[in-house]
Amino acid sequence: MTLENHITAVRNRFLPLSDGEKGQIAEHLRLMARDVYSQIFSKATEAGKDQRFAHEVALLRVSAIALTGDETPDNDLAQQIQMENAPFNVNVDSNSLQAFPEYLIWRIFEEFFDMAVLVRFFTAYKRDIFKCAESDDDPDGFVYFMLYSGKFGWQKFIKKHCG
Repeated sequence: MTLENHITAVRNRFLPLSDGEKGQIAEHLRLMARDVYSQIFSKATEAGKDQRFAHEVALLRVSAIALTGDETPDNDLAQQIQMENAPFNVNVDSNSLQAFPEYLIWRIFEEFFDMAVLVRFFTAYKRDIFKCAESDDDPDGFVYFMLYSGKFGWQKFIKKHCG
């Protein structure tokens, strides 16, 4: 089953709920994302992993739980989740950590998320991609793949909300 199939199944599970119930779940998702991220990040750094690795593994675990309901997805699904997390994996910083739960909420509900946080995060990410493209052998291809190919949810968000 693909990541998109999992996300659709999660969305369908919540479809019959009222907006109030969905809003409560969104808030619980924010809290779960922060708590699980902190736990996994701490465990990884205590095991001697660097911050970048700890950050990526924590984001992977949170995404897997939120988007698939499976804490330890198989390798194929884990790779799909890693690509879905790509913009958030770039930096271990507060902007990424603030935007990440909002993104998960957007993927599940397409509402109840903080639009300003995501637009600010993805606008900065988009600027960074254009800057990175300047030194790429194929700048147009790089920008297309990273922003406009429409393969990942974040690309669709950027297209719709970040010009």
